[in-house]
Amino acid sequence: MPSPHFHILGAGNVGSLIGAGLRSTVPPAYVTFIMRSQERLQQYAQHDSTVRIASSTLGPERVVERKIPAIYGHPVLRSGGPEMISNLIVTTKGTQTDKAIEAVLPSIHKATNILLLQNGMGMYEKLCEKFWPNPSARPTFFLGITTHGVHNTPVPFSYNHAGHGKLQISQIPNTVRDLHIEPGTYTASEAAVRSDGMDDVIPGPSPRAKNLQFPTDSEESVKADYSGEIKFPREHNAPGVKPDAMESPFPTDAEEAAKADYATDPPQDPATTYPHPGDIPHELLRCGPLLNTEVLPYPEFLLAQYDKLIVNACVNPLTAILGCKNKELLENPAAENMIKAVVQECSKILRLHAEEKFNPDTMYLVSTSLDPKRLIGMVREVVSINGENTTSMLADVNAGRETELKYINDFLVDIASKHGYKALLNRQLADLVRTRGSLIRKGVNDCAPLVNES
Repeated sequence: MPSPHFHILGAGNVGSLIGAGLRSTVPPAYVTFIMRSQERLQQYAQHDSTVRIASSTLGPERVVERKIPAIYGHPVLRSGGPEMISNLIVTTKGTQTDKAIEAVLPSIHKATNILLLQNGMGMYEKLCEKFWPNPSARPTFFLGITTHGVHNTPVPFSYNHAGHGKLQISQIPNTVRDLHIEPGTYTASEAAVRSDGMDDVIPGPSPRAKNLQFPTDSEESVKADYSGEIKFPREHNAPGVKPDAMESPFPTDAEEAAKADYATDPPQDPATTYPHPGDIPHELLRCGPLLNTEVLPYPEFLLAQYDKLIVNACVNPLTAILGCKNKELLENPAAENMIKAVVQECSKILRLHAEEKFNPDTMYLVSTSLDPKRLIGMVREVVSINGENTTSMLADVNAGRETELKYINDFLVDIASKHGYKALLNRQLADLVRTRGSLIRKGVNDCAPLVNES
């Protein structure tokens, strides 16, 4: 049986890391990049159609090169018709996603598996409304979030995997009310909080539901494929990863040699490449410690997504407005007060969102996860760990590019508006970011970039 074929839409930092990971398994998955323009495709060809990942996150530094074919536009069969995309991983920025999807739409079918791996929330709903309003004709969708740190280098298509995080994915259930949890299966790890108030929150692990039910039939079939295991500790053998290779993010020399026996071009007979809903989680799990993939039931994933959205809604616009590094938000009492206020507003809004997504008997999970004291501690911890970094929103504003506000603060404002809540802070933050971006684009000297991001 041939390996699954993956198309990656967005061959940037994260897309290249995932592509290299999929090409590093034994046998390797077939991978094709879909470039955003002919110019980008030509530039990639000039660099030997190869991505290079330098990683020292799990041991001595190692540079791994993977030759990955690339195309522009939707894939085409030798007969001239559109080739069906079996598995599509989307890592483009939210502002570019609908146009990028539209360009490959002729190759997307109901049987296609699509993983959306982007900042913010609301992209899935937007794509369904625009391209697949009929649920019965909709592809199988997965959502993902990642905490891996992958940075550009001066050499095009070469990246530094500087921060080893995790990749969390989940299949979107068929219906909203499929979000249910078996009674008695939840255990919480509470953050330690001093009695003298919110200022002294000690960050603790986010409470998460355990042993959540997979709500859809396709998810049940995926579970059967894993024999109940979706995480692979070091003492166990992940599919396609040898025990002695678990210490390294990339294959051993012997595995590199073994890969030479596999063809680099995927078969074009649709009958041999028809996708299975388990292709995306199974193949990403086979990447082992490099991607550190976790497959989560959707309710648990949604809580993790709330966490990341709140961090982005606080840190990204504040740094973009103030033109500062992350750590400076904690060094300024006024900025820290703003973080607290924004977190509290986000918590209220996401509780409203959760009421539409969770059954009433599981809302206690949301109350624990969206506790403002825990969230403020979490934001502080993230800012502290990434203190020397600057946000992508600050980079976009300084470069005069469109930001991802639509899927971060604007998303929160829209949810609040549907429930008669004004969300004044998120609205004001979004307005200020857009104002500063507009002034920079007009060349106002006083709004020149305040941080050297080199």
